[in-house]
Amino acid sequence: MANTPQTLARHKRRTFTRKELQPPTWRHLLHWSDVCLYLDAQPERCIQAPFAGGPPITAKLLQHMAQFKLVRHRISDCRWQLSLRWESIMQRLITGMPADDTAPPEMERLDGTPFLVDFGVDTFYVNVKAEEVPLPFLEALAMGKAAAQVDYKPLVTSWLFGGAPLLLYPNGKGTTETGGVSWGYILRNTLVEIRLRKEPFHGIVAMVHFLAECLWLNGPKPSLDLMRASLAAMWADEEAFADVRYQTSQIHLCADVAHFPLTDAYLPNVVTHSIKRTVHLPSHADLALDDSEYDEPLGESDDDVWLYEGMAPPGWNEEELPDEPDVWADEQEEYDEDEEDEEEPDEEPVAEWHPEGAKIHWRGKAMEGIGFSPGADMSAAWYDKILEERKHKKPWMREIHKAGGWELGMRLTRIELRYRRGILNELEVAHGTEKGARWFDDPYVTLDHVGEAWGFGVGYPPEFDRLPDVTHRGWMRLAVPDPNDGTRSRWDTDPLWEVVQRAPFLHGLPKPLKRAKEAKPDLDQIDAEIRGMLVTRAMLRGSYLDAPASLPSELVAFQERITEWDAHVGRVFSEDVRERARMSGKQVPMKAPLVFPKRPRGRPAKRVGKPQAEKGA
Repeated sequence: MANTPQTLARHKRRTFTRKELQPPTWRHLLHWSDVCLYLDAQPERCIQAPFAGGPPITAKLLQHMAQFKLVRHRISDCRWQLSLRWESIMQRLITGMPADDTAPPEMERLDGTPFLVDFGVDTFYVNVKAEEVPLPFLEALAMGKAAAQVDYKPLVTSWLFGGAPLLLYPNGKGTTETGGVSWGYILRNTLVEIRLRKEPFHGIVAMVHFLAECLWLNGPKPSLDLMRASLAAMWADEEAFADVRYQTSQIHLCADVAHFPLTDAYLPNVVTHSIKRTVHLPSHADLALDDSEYDEPLGESDDDVWLYEGMAPPGWNEEELPDEPDVWADEQEEYDEDEEDEEEPDEEPVAEWHPEGAKIHWRGKAMEGIGFSPGADMSAAWYDKILEERKHKKPWMREIHKAGGWELGMRLTRIELRYRRGILNELEVAHGTEKGARWFDDPYVTLDHVGEAWGFGVGYPPEFDRLPDVTHRGWMRLAVPDPNDGTRSRWDTDPLWEVVQRAPFLHGLPKPLKRAKEAKPDLDQIDAEIRGMLVTRAMLRGSYLDAPASLPSELVAFQERITEWDAHVGRVFSEDVRERARMSGKQVPMKAPLVFPKRPRGRPAKRVGKPQAEKGA
């Protein structure tokens, strides 16, 4: 094709051209110095909109400063952060030198090489089967619920789970579906939710919903042990409790991948047996959430309400949702006062796979999550994990991410697959298990098969493809389109998805990250520790050999030694104290204003920096 003027013009529009940064004016620098001093005094050197309480600040101003690397915009929490090198950058700008010796990058690098941060069981539902619930326990539940309904507030009970008391809620939990199950009593704390019935329903008297905090901080099997101990205390009858059995109801497996782009551009490349897909987008209020303080967790199950029970984030209610089934619904349950038994629900028909089937709901400009077949026996979700943690106040999860190599400001996407009993039965057959074994009935045995479940859901990486003609490719995977092959199932797997496939579930679940004890500063304890260190230091120096050791003499020797060390490594004690206070969430006093060289009066303000080369030079 000839290069016509039209094609050249289109190519020019598509080609990225680096814009030369114009040096800031003197007025800019004076204002920027005030902004930098204000940011330097804020916790973590960060601010977010609305910008109030300091010098005049706008988003456009911060974007201009970001071009010179004075600040950066953090995608993870939508805050602006001041650079650690802001003083040296400002000094270079004041003296007319470039802000950095290196040329500015063409564009901000948002993504790096994708890698697996963590993986595990995020949610676990277990049915409790027994002939009946002990009458004394039911009477205690009824009396407690009546007391809770007086003020309609949860009642603290004497029953414990994981060492924390369980709250008895004034309402039950039901379903809007015909034939759904209602639960008369709800016990809950931050680790678990236990739902109980007055009468057995097909042998089921209770369901235990293990929340993410319990599973991640204790581990799945220790969490099951906590369940047995807690239920034994509730039954208070060894003979009756010996007949209690447990049955897996639902299990959610997940992998958190750093630098995994969450974009709808991948949807055409997803090869999946899901007939229904939904995209949710966060509002501006979601993106502006502040996670510097965490509220007490709410009463509802935070694992389901966000993406799967139709609770749209704030700001989505300006427009009504389309008149169609709720594509985000998981169990479609809601709190309900009705405690009567419902009839057994009919078995859901298995959805047929249609490669082009998709439903997309757009709300906002940034993507929050993508759901695949919500409410079915097999479902999945991709979503922004950091945004979800800010919305549901999960500070404990940050330490787990950091242990896996995640850093603040890094993009983190969760790939989550949900398995119900119907699909677990199919999985058992697919892996050639002896018919009738039903390993998925026992929750302890189910946890021994999470490797097969994960491979069934996402497929296996290339190193497992010893027999490509019979190897299962997965319920869903991200593929590389082949323009010469219209059969999507034959497309090669995207290398990005291989990171997800390599989550080492087959090698066992990761060890739980125990919750660290909260550090409570105690000056008396710190002083005692410092004194003990000084005693050890005096002993190692041997100062007691020449004269009796004394605290003042040891402090003088320490000051001389540490002052020399600070000068050698370039550390400043006062700056270290300010930084420690900022990182602890404390505001610090502003520094003294920067010293600008005096400018002769009567001259117009000129741009600071090297004069631009003359045209044609």
